[in-house]
Amino acid sequence: MEQTLTFLFCEGKHEPPFIRRLLKVDGWRNRTDQPMTEYPNVLQRYLLGELNKYATIEESVSWTRKIGFMPWYVLRKRQNNLEHFIVIWDTGGDSNYKVMNEVLKSFKVIKNTTGFGEITSIPINVALFYDADKSISDRIKTVQSNLSEILPNFCSDLRNEEKLFKQISNQTDNFNKVGLFVFANEAGKGTLEDYIIPLMEKDNEPIFNAASDFIKLSEEGKQEKKWSEQKALIGVTGQLQKAGKSNAVIITDCDYITNDKIKKDKNAQQLIEFIQKVID
Repeated sequence: MEQTLTFLFCEGKHEPPFIRRLLKVDGWRNRTDQPMTEYPNVLQRYLLGELNKYATIEESVSWTRKIGFMPWYVLRKRQNNLEHFIVIWDTGGDSNYKVMNEVLKSFKVIKNTTGFGEITSIPINVALFYDADKSISDRIKTVQSNLSEILPNFCSDLRNEEKLFKQISNQTDNFNKVGLFVFANEAGKGTLEDYIIPLMEKDNEPIFNAASDFIKLSEEGKQEKKWSEQKALIGVTGQLQKAGKSNAVIITDCDYITNDKIKKDKNAQQLIEFIQKVID
């Protein structure tokens, strides 16, 4: 069976579990804990290379620096006589593009290796997911500044338009497709939480209203530069179901988000459709 391979690079730790949850509703199955022999050869080759690096690391500082080069999830879906794989990475924050650069560079090397036609012929797609903390145009400039070396053609094709939130380029920079999805509204600003919270809050308004009032009792935390009322809301409400767990676990397992909500939510479906277009 022919295969395709798609890499999703996410800004932080909350995007991977959220995107995986959406894709599960769309028929994708988590194969992260399965033997690597189930994966496409080019992915096996990369993962084995990274694991070999770990075997030679002795200092904890080096281990920490390298850990981000391994993905969060490997998902699989069979459709139209094709076996599709999605691999999801967390790049470690909105200012950290090193993981993405290094991973893409590694796959470019593998694809350009001669004598491994059966390994390197598989189509590889790339999708990037980022918030528009300030504006979409600001995010595009940052992507262009940090990824122009590894994705020069795609970066030059990006349109610096305030209302742009998604773009896909075909056959570019040695990849089958490359896409950028920015979490934003029509005003050109937004975050991942703008997609998550409406799904959680629907049919649970009393809980979220009470949690919002509770959060407003504290003014001290709001002085912190990275403090987010939306992240706090997810955490406070999530503790009612997943006590002591992180927001990533809450997003993965909480009952506030249901399959029915995902199927009916415009933003959730928009995100799923974007990923499908990158793969097709």
